[in-house]
Amino acid sequence: MIATDTIGAGRLVACTDPITWDALVSAASDGSILQSWAWGELKARYGWEPTRYLWIREGEVRGAISVLRKPLPGGLAMHYAPRGPVLNKHFAEWPQLWESLRRRLALQGGTVLKVDPEWPAESRYVLQYTSARPAHSIQHQATALIDMRDGEGVFERMSASARRNMRQASGAGVVVESSLQIDAVDRFYDMLAATADRQEFTIRSRAYYRDLFRAFDKQGQVRVYLANHAGAVVGGSVMVTYGDRLIYLFSGSNDEGRRLKAPYLIQQHAIRDGQARGCRTYDLWGIPVEPKPGDAGWGYAHFKTMLGGRPVTFAGAWDLPVHRPLAVAYHLAERVLARQAVAV
Repeated sequence: MIATDTIGAGRLVACTDPITWDALVSAASDGSILQSWAWGELKARYGWEPTRYLWIREGEVRGAISVLRKPLPGGLAMHYAPRGPVLNKHFAEWPQLWESLRRRLALQGGTVLKVDPEWPAESRYVLQYTSARPAHSIQHQATALIDMRDGEGVFERMSASARRNMRQASGAGVVVESSLQIDAVDRFYDMLAATADRQEFTIRSRAYYRDLFRAFDKQGQVRVYLANHAGAVVGGSVMVTYGDRLIYLFSGSNDEGRRLKAPYLIQQHAIRDGQARGCRTYDLWGIPVEPKPGDAGWGYAHFKTMLGGRPVTFAGAWDLPVHRPLAVAYHLAERVLARQAVAV
């Protein structure tokens, strides 16, 4: 680790050790897979430059933040800390941490730092105190969590429909396999593409999901679940573990898989695997905030609550000014581009 800046009694330190980093972040109450070492390595393949910082006071790590830098014209840059900062409830550390970090990012041509921490919604005042302004959300600002600690009790808390769908898929002859091989990504991708076509949303390239698998496979954190019926794949999911959490990142199914309720049987297998590996919490990943029938995202949010997921809302997405005049110019350009996109 290399010291980069000191303010008051705190020190901002650049962390270069993936083991140290992930041990700290994964154990924090607000730690996220998007702040993991592997996520930064994945994004480094797609135009971002990751740097991980620790905030140390009196010999104790009080905060961490993995910052991605995206170059802009003229030697400038936009920075983003997906699901950061990670403070593990040390909210009082943020003002000094931010001032030290802001100086560092300014030296890199920074304009704004985008953040969207996994803090309770009522903690947003911590960011407002340091002149953060509400920003367009890149990530969902809510998730659904399942407590996995009581064995089969997880399934008893699911809706009757979810349990029935699991039995229906099993009775119809759907078989779920768990794969640690990268070739499974290709079979999963076909299911994801089928879902994207059906629901009209955009997905990344096949190479992106293979790169994600490689990044998390280094520590054995990723598995691909494939639902098979009559010799053909009908559904698939990608799950990642981080600390004591199982995380449901991506999923897809074709029309036959939907008819057979294959996604429900995948969930059953993934939960039992996660429990066997010592996971305590199942993060069903993003859902809209308080969705209603007919809203975008209602379908997958309803699916996750049928599984027993407890909705949790975060503190929101925020922009922090690294260099105030440049931040004003950045936001002006952002508004112009947004209007052009609407006009098109």
